This record gives sequence, structure tokens and C-alpha cells, in this order.
Amino acid sequence: MLKFCDDEGHSLYVYALDADGRSHCLDLCAKEWPPVAAPQDAHPIGDWRPIRRNDGSLQWAYKSKPVYTYSGDSAAGQTNGAGLGSVWHLLEP
Repeated sequence: MLKFCDDEGHSLYVYALDADGRSHCLDLCAKEWPPVAAPQDAHPIGDWRPIRRNDGSLQWAYKSKPVYTYSGDSAAGQTNGAGLGSVWHLLEP
């Protein structure tokens, strides 16, 4: 199975409860599921685009779905967050 990962090889995830291109994973959720940060000067690239979070920071979104890593993945290539709560899914191309 093909999946996306960050620069360190950590798996990327999407949250089923995110809607309308907005992140609904805030506060404690964002500590466990860190948003994939986009630089303040980020521009859309293909299916990737920066979205603004409630705190004003930017987060990458893929096809309008905000993207996260999982704090329970301690090494590159792990997918421990896949399927958690039936709402966290690996980001797949």
C-alpha cells in the first residue's frame, strides 16, 4: 500500500471529523495528532494547499483534508494511528 510520509518518514493521517477544509483537531487532540505545519509563505501545490488553523498557524491539507502525524508513531514507517477510533486514517495517494 502506498502512503504519504513527512520528511522524517513518519506516516501522515487525516481525521474523518474534519470538514469544509478546516481542522477540528484542536488543543489536546493536536498534541496527540500534531498538525503538519506549513510555512507562513506557503502556496498551493497541486492537491496540497495551506489552511489557516484557529490559532493563526498554517497547516497542510491534501484535497481539502487537513493532514497530521501521530505522536504514537515513534519511528519512521510506523502506522500505529491507522484506524484509531474509526476516525483516523492513513493519507493515501
